[in-house]
Amino acid sequence: MSLGQNIKELRKIRIMTQKELSEATGIKVAHLSRIENDEGDIKLSTIYKLMDSLKCTPNDLLLNEKLTLDVQVSAGIEKVLKMPIELKKEIVSIIGKYIYFSQIAELLKVSENFMGKNIFEIENEIENLNEKLITKLKEN
Repeated sequence: MSLGQNIKELRKIRIMTQKELSEATGIKVAHLSRIENDEGDIKLSTIYKLMDSLKCTPNDLLLNEKLTLDVQVSAGIEKVLKMPIELKKEIVSIIGKYIYFSQIAELLKVSENFMGKNIFEIENEIENLNEKLITKLKEN
């Protein structure tokens, strides 16, 4: 990915419009649009403003690699923090169940040979909880 594509992707992960990023950085919307479209040059000071506002590392912004998991997790957490309290409680409950069932599944995998337990039901429950969490996050 190019620098402009990385900036656009990071902005979208942060759920920001060009106008919001423009306000956060002091970069005009038209200039930001040109940057995202890889048109023209970009000053080092502009790169620093973008890294600060997008809360990313130079590697996230400059390298042609997939964005780091940390950036995606950070953006997800910011999104959750903006949600209503009831939805936050539901997400915490789903995550708690996911962790609980994951721990049980790991224990059963270790002891399956001795106890003859089938862990597919637990793995299905974990997958269902994961899908519910993803759906809730996408809704907001």
